Amino acid sequence: MIILIGGTSCSGKTKLAYELIQKYRYPCFSLDHLKMGLIRGLNDCPISAVDEDEQIAGYLWPIVKGIIETNIENKQHLILEGCYLPCHEVKKLMEAYPHDILAIYMVFSENYLRAHFKDVLGYRCVVEARGYEEERTVEMLVAEHQLVLTSCKLNNLPYFLADNSYDEMFGEILKFICDKIGF
Repeated sequence: MIILIGGTSCSGKTKLAYELIQKYRYPCFSLDHLKMGLIRGLNDCPISAVDEDEQIAGYLWPIVKGIIETNIENKQHLILEGCYLPCHEVKKLMEAYPHDILAIYMVFSENYLRAHFKDVLGYRCVVEARGYEEERTVEMLVAEHQLVLTSCKLNNLPYFLADNSYDEMFGEILKFICDKIGF
């Protein structure tokens, strides 16, 4: 089974991936690591760490798709997490491999972001050390989450919305995944 965890930066994707690693013992790969490996490893890399997520996703997607297909062909489990999972591409891949891919997206409502903005930013380095200050405003985060929500709805992909409680959303996601893949 390939588990794809999408959503914007600071939505808890890496935390969820680590929880799933503990529960299922699947290997996990962060798309941030792929991005930074290419940026640091290629002298002529056409993306940078400050590019828009959509531009980075467009560059990374053929590689990510190849990783997913290789794991499916080899009947290997994998958790892939990151904000570079374009909904329209994930939908096409899920249609091609309906029994092999489970995708979920983590989204915060505007109310949640406005009420918990400092908490959201405060947890951004819990799992990964980020060597830069967060410059996004609450309005920017609201717009990013709304874009993911709209894209999930348009592509009929599973999403989980934190409106009042992050922990409640997190629990719903874990139950959903457990119901889909068992144990």
